[in-house]
Amino acid sequence: MLTCTELDRLATPYLDEELPGADRETVDSHLRACPPCRARLEAEAGARALLHARRGTLAEPAPPALRSRCARAATSSRRWHRAVPLALAATLILAVGAYALYAASGRSTQLLAAELTLDHMKCFALQSAGGPPMNLPTVDAALARRFGWQEGAPAGGADAPIHLVGARRCFYADGAVAHLLYRHDGHAVSLFLVPNTARARQLVSVLGHEALVWPEHDWTCVLIAREPPREMEKMAAYMRESMAR
Repeated sequence: MLTCTELDRLATPYLDEELPGADRETVDSHLRACPPCRARLEAEAGARALLHARRGTLAEPAPPALRSRCARAATSSRRWHRAVPLALAATLILAVGAYALYAASGRSTQLLAAELTLDHMKCFALQSAGGPPMNLPTVDAALARRFGWQEGAPAGGADAPIHLVGARRCFYADGAVAHLLYRHDGHAVSLFLVPNTARARQLVSVLGHEALVWPEHDWTCVLIAREPPREMEKMAAYMRESMAR
């Protein structure tokens, strides 16, 4: 049986469809049995597809500061290469085109949803299972201090339809977006809080996920999950109600 470490050397030729049939079947078998590796390859494949689709908008070079951050990340990757090599690769692919993509996504809700869905996939691939519960007052204070979001993080008790399991900065917009990670019946759910914009309400299907976008004051909220539209609407309604607590 192929191990996660052994998969690393096969990931690039697998995605490039250059593996012989027997090796490809071995990778497929591993991915069917290993959700973390499957999520990582999906993230990298999604990044490649997004950049390929938007290659015409990427003529403008990334600014020097972004290039320096990518170089530092690549140099320091050896320390944790075995832990998250594919997620790192997907992140760096996104980083190279982020400057131009950010400008384009200012005009396209579809592209915004695609970028945030990639971040959702990457972050849940890295999310450790069984971690300590999130301290809601601490998360609320961090959202207000770091991002200027004063409505608090939607969360609840045992009967809530969603459970907060993580909070971090999103790579999108150079770290200005808050990313809240949830579980819904064991499934991964993300809520992104995008400042200084109020997109019209829209449901977008992208990269095998649903992304529900709605305005909240002068912010845009983006809810992402592999859930049917009806469940997306229920979760969004709960979140909006919870924000007003």
